[in-house]
Amino acid sequence: MTESYKLSIQAGDIWLASASLGELGDIKYQRGELHSAAELYKKAIEVAGETQGVGWGASGLSKVLYEWNDLEIAAQNAKRAIKWYELGGNAEPAIPAYFVQSQICLVQGNKADMVALIEKMDQANRQPALAPQYYAYHAAYHTILAIRQHNLEAACKWDKQISEYSQMLLIEYQGVPARLLIAQGKKGEALEHLQKLYDKFIKIGAHGLLIGIRVYQALAAETEETAVDFLTDALKIAEPEGYIRTFVDEGKLIKPLLEEALSRGITPDYTRKLITIIKVEERQKLKRKKLFRNITVFPTSSISKAYSPKRVQELQEFICKTS
Repeated sequence: MTESYKLSIQAGDIWLASASLGELGDIKYQRGELHSAAELYKKAIEVAGETQGVGWGASGLSKVLYEWNDLEIAAQNAKRAIKWYELGGNAEPAIPAYFVQSQICLVQGNKADMVALIEKMDQANRQPALAPQYYAYHAAYHTILAIRQHNLEAACKWDKQISEYSQMLLIEYQGVPARLLIAQGKKGEALEHLQKLYDKFIKIGAHGLLIGIRVYQALAAETEETAVDFLTDALKIAEPEGYIRTFVDEGKLIKPLLEEALSRGITPDYTRKLITIIKVEERQKLKRKKLFRNITVFPTSSISKAYSPKRVQELQEFICKTS
């Protein structure tokens, strides 16, 4: 890819040069070198300038920023990748960008915007010139979002499509079927699949992807002791590069294990930070649920008395978006 980038620059092919830098960033991302990946994605954006080639770098950078929990800047970069697709450019960098934005909306409780983004992602996935592997990525994205919303029926539906395109699935999403098995309570099957992936990723040096595999193994483990061992390995690999969402997206499921790791002194500052983020997001979810309950159950009594009609309308509109 380095040679491809150099040749593209020499030939003045900005689109291919930015795409090559994006591919190099992806390799760094898979190896767990998030800071190096971010620099390559930024370089891809710089090289592309205001052309549709900017989508490769912007989409990749949004993924790293999401992992770092920098949601606002991640969304800005995702929108930048999507902008050029919507102006008639390449759909390929836009599809993962729609996924990043959908995840951000889910974290923030903005389900109405998330649904709209998913619909746009589905439209982009129907582009006739799309590379076949994007059908696999698209199914994986849907499966992940469904699992996080505890919608096993939808997750199983999309997992079938993953199976159809399994040979084309990017390695960073090959653990998704195992995550679904965990959600279904089939932890033994999940552990078998995850161990194969772990061995594979060790062999090819994809240390960044090992973190997610170890997190899944912790969730599938038969005993707390084994679970904490898996999680300890993940924390030690992840801390230097500042991984966050790989852990906190598992929310309540991973929190008890993080608390146990903290009690044992495992990466204490880092582990405490992850627990804090999970707790903050849990409180935000509870606030949204409480507000929804108050407005829907008591729309004309205590809420109406406490707020002006205009404010009640604003709150109702907000709840419609987040419910």
